[in-house]
Amino acid sequence: CFVVFAAEVHWLFKLAALFVLGGRQLGLGILMHECGHQGFFSKLWMNRFFGHWFAGMTMLVPLEFYRTYHLIHHSKTGTDDDPDVGNIKQYPVTGSSLRRKILRDFTGFSGLKMLYG
Repeated sequence: CFVVFAAEVHWLFKLAALFVLGGRQLGLGILMHECGHQGFFSKLWMNRFFGHWFAGMTMLVPLEFYRTYHLIHHSKTGTDDDPDVGNIKQYPVTGSSLRRKILRDFTGFSGLKMLYG
């Protein structure tokens, strides 16, 4: 997929590569989530090792940082102390708001906002 982005190819190939990369990033996030709950492997050390090096660090998120944050979310879900409450408090949204959110995600503005916000 990275080669497709670097190459002089039709924009549809680049769009397809974007979807493949997004799907793989989601897969890594799921792997990190399950390893963070120590439920992907039967051995604790395997959850920590693979969750950190093969999932978390590929997205520049150390597993222990994610795990600490995520377990607070589980213990405080939906309360003002939930670190994720900002992501859900405005839902459900209107159709026009959903379209704007999708457009921001597809154009990369959501990522820039998270990075620099």
